[in-house]
Amino acid sequence: MLQPSSQDIPQTGTGLRQDVQLLYSNHRAWLYHWLRKRLGCPHHAADLLQDTYLRILVSGQTPSPEQARPHLMQIAKGLVIDRYRRQQIEQAYLAALAQHPEASPRLKNSELSLSITNIADRKYVNGCGSLWTCGYGLGRQASLTFSGRF
Repeated sequence: MLQPSSQDIPQTGTGLRQDVQLLYSNHRAWLYHWLRKRLGCPHHAADLLQDTYLRILVSGQTPSPEQARPHLMQIAKGLVIDRYRRQQIEQAYLAALAQHPEASPRLKNSELSLSITNIADRKYVNGCGSLWTCGYGLGRQASLTFSGRF
């Protein structure tokens, strides 16, 4: 997952911070067990759990108490689907590599990196709020310096 920079996360006031802390403490265990059951791996479940709360933090809005679980589940389901899609792409790529063993290892790594980066870029750009934020985030992902962007 793309890691948001501190500029992507809205300035959290005490209200938002407390709301997210309360949401996390009330629903973390339930959501973790739901994700673990779906994914079959405690490590992947923990990663997607954190990604779910990170999405809420980045959005700057917390759901009402009666909508908390449905909202968390909607975000988590989307993350699970994204994870399965990435796995399918990776498996298809590895299958294609197995059919063409003559390709160089350097080319294999660069193609995999490029396909994963393209998917991540599309996902990031679709979720960006502003053009500047998208450009900044994509530039950071490509490890460009400030002078390298212009």
